[in-house]
Amino acid sequence: MNKKTLSIILSVIIIITIVIIAIFAIKHNETSSTSSDVSTPSSLKSSLTISDVISKIKDEGYNVTLEETKPYFTMIGAIDGEMFYLDNEPVKLYIFESEKSYKEALNNYPLLQNMPKKDLIVLDTNISKIIELFKSL
Repeated sequence: MNKKTLSIILSVIIIITIVIIAIFAIKHNETSSTSSDVSTPSSLKSSLTISDVISKIKDEGYNVTLEETKPYFTMIGAIDGEMFYLDNEPVKLYIFESEKSYKEALNNYPLLQNMPKKDLIVLDTNISKIIELFKSL
């Protein structure tokens, strides 16, 4: 074999290897996507968002300015959270990834059971009007 033929064969092998790796990556991505859907079925995903709750509070005439610093939502196992003050009282909202992650957090932080929950969102405040508004969503 001459150098040109060897070079062509080597190029073809490299191209085939790249194609196989790309196909494997695509298949792996599809499998990962499917398995995450299994672990968090759409029935467990929250249709209610923190933004929805804040919008409803604003619609009721409350002046809401979110704090630049988020509450320590990761400490309780939530995936996100927001905080603001009404009449110098904190209002904290936490959202969990799934019902399963909420139940795990509930086992680790029993105080959560004293906080109202709607879908995957938990409200942490002492303001009774906000609690009633949240429960009505």
